[in-house]
This record gives sequence, structure tokens and C-alpha cells, in this order.
Amino acid sequence: MKVAILHSRSSRTVCAKHLFWGYPDAGKEFIVDTDASDIGLGVVLSQRNGDQEIVIAYFSKSLSKLERNYCVTRRELLAVVKSLQHFSKYLLGRKFHLQTDHAALKWLLQFKNPEGQVAILMELLQEYDFVIEHRSGKSHGNADALSRRPCPEDCKHCTRQEGKEVVSVRMLRTDQLSNE
Repeated sequence: MKVAILHSRSSRTVCAKHLFWGYPDAGKEFIVDTDASDIGLGVVLSQRNGDQEIVIAYFSKSLSKLERNYCVTRRELLAVVKSLQHFSKYLLGRKFHLQTDHAALKWLLQFKNPEGQVAILMELLQEYDFVIEHRSGKSHGNADALSRRPCPEDCKHCTRQEGKEVVSVRMLRTDQLSNE
């Protein structure tokens, strides 16, 4: 028990030391890390600044009862689709990197004749310009952690925060216009 508590504290300290938050930089490519677990999806939107990865935003979602019955590959594909839809204002019309710990997704997205639900999900990805990269599970802890403790659909805190984000962006644009 004491070992687990110490490990938990040291993990938080390590995360706090290596976590950098920032604002999106239009001149840099985005990185989208996605992951799916048995109960949820987790996504991290970030950008590189030298050797550091700067977190722009997080997203997580609980899976519905139906989605929990999907095979692993289909859940991982769903994580990609939901993440791109959620962050579309940042990603549409620009090239970005998509990182996943599920190697089969790289193969699946190059598949010539998908059928059924996989075809529908893959069609939703056609409007995005991205390069998919496999990242080992050990290096993919950011999105993995979010997928294991997903935010419920009706989370009032997240809904309020998303509304604030839009207001902040409008205020920034107004300030930029008045300074020119």
C-alpha cells in the first residue's frame, strides 16, 4: 500500500515537471495522440516546440454500451474519428501527425475496400490531411490515461470550459484587430 502511494506521488511529480501547456501556433504542425480502452476514448492535441511537446488541449469520452462491444481496432478507429471531429477547428485544412499505439490502424487506413461501419468511419477521415504513426504503448501514456478515466457525456464542467474557450478566442481576435 505504501509503495503504491509513493509511486502515485512520484508519477504526479514527474508529470508536473514534464508537462508544458501552451496556445496553438498556426505555423507549427499539430500532433494528435489517440487511444481507446474498454470504457472510453482519450486524446491529446499538442505541438512541438524544439524538444518539448506542448499540450494544447485534452479530450476524453465515455463509450456507450454499444461502442463498448466494438472490437479493439474499431474502438481505436472511433477514437481517431471522434478526436478529429472534436478538434476539427484546429485540424481541417492543415497537415498534422496522428499517433496511436494500435499498429493495425496504420494498415486499416490504407485498406482499399472497407465495408460497413469501418467504411463509414474511414469516409469521415477523408477530409483530413494527416500522417499516421505508431507509437509504443509505453510512450503513449498521455492519451492512454485519459481513455481509462473518461469524462462522461453530460459532464457540466467540460461543457462550461468549452464555452469559455470560445469566448476567450473571440476576445483575442477583437484585441488583435484593435491593435492593427
